[in-house]
Amino acid sequence: SRVITRAGVALHSGAQVSVRMCPAEPNTGIVFSVDGVAVPATLSHVVDTQLATTVGIGTARVRTIEHLLAACVGAGLDNTVVSVSGGEIPALDGCAAAWLDAIDSSGLVEQATPKREAVILRPFEIKDGPRWARLLPADETILDVRIDFDHPGVGRQHLTMALKPGTFTRELAWARTFGFEQHVPAMRRMGLVRGGSLD
Repeated sequence: SRVITRAGVALHSGAQVSVRMCPAEPNTGIVFSVDGVAVPATLSHVVDTQLATTVGIGTARVRTIEHLLAACVGAGLDNTVVSVSGGEIPALDGCAAAWLDAIDSSGLVEQATPKREAVILRPFEIKDGPRWARLLPADETILDVRIDFDHPGVGRQHLTMALKPGTFTRELAWARTFGFEQHVPAMRRMGLVRGGSLD
């Protein structure tokens, strides 16, 4: 439960950005602080999902939050305030593992207040073209994910796992953001992946 600071290059803007994660009171949730505005990491605050998830309120926005949020969930970190300079999370090594290492090194403190959790009472599905997601009632959180890319470096992949700190670390934290070289010129014209490189 110590303060975590990390800095580095932002994947999309290419700017030097930094993050400071501080412990928070029970029921705070994960909240981004940017330009003096508190932006909860909730679905209702998602303002863009084009090649990165962006949360915001008005002009205060934080993008490329996926790996940091995955590390928080994978570690069981429920309450933190993440102060962001530069409006984007540092890419670090392009996966959740570096964030998970930082959280593990800091340590977690169990809070006395019971955790509030959403409970799925009946099946729910959402579709977007060939993409879909389905939530089903269960006694524990189990991920069953598949991807299918017509590329020999990716292809079809499938993972089923119970979402627990140990399994998240072994099975998922290392999964990196990837892209295809033929898409880079179009993404750069859109002002994206300026911080991405073969390194």
